[in-house]
Amino acid sequence: MATGQVPLTVIVAIDGSDIAEFALNWYLDGLHKEGNKVILFHAEEPLTVIGEVPSVESYEQMVEDGRQRSEKLEDKFRKILQNRNVQGEVHSVYGNRPGETVVESARKHGVDLIVMGTRGLNRNRRTMMGSCSDYVTHHAHCPVLVCRQGEGSSLVE
Repeated sequence: MATGQVPLTVIVAIDGSDIAEFALNWYLDGLHKEGNKVILFHAEEPLTVIGEVPSVESYEQMVEDGRQRSEKLEDKFRKILQNRNVQGEVHSVYGNRPGETVVESARKHGVDLIVMGTRGLNRNRRTMMGSCSDYVTHHAHCPVLVCRQGEGSSLVE
């Protein structure tokens, strides 16, 4: 790190999407500096059951499946950091609203920058469904870099 530069603490929001991986790689390729603290952050939403109430055994299996998916996701992103020789941590938090959970975690960890992807929903879908990145950009205490995967990006086929 050059003299006078202060290391940053950066949260990169991850989920199972290609855009989350794109956002992490974009940050690592374009902004990351040695000495920065990278926190990969995954907000696990609670299990929602619609329709018939499952048996206790079925519900426990669904919870276990979710836990295993989270572990695989964390391992995948940990390997990206290892392959790039970047020191980092992975934090998974169970919460109802991923956007709020990202903002709360960023504040708790004294983060200097939040990096996340967006699916590029149109205005109507964002209004109806809500957007995690919209929430974070409007409520975070620090700058937010929102990466949108588009034409010409390395992950577009």
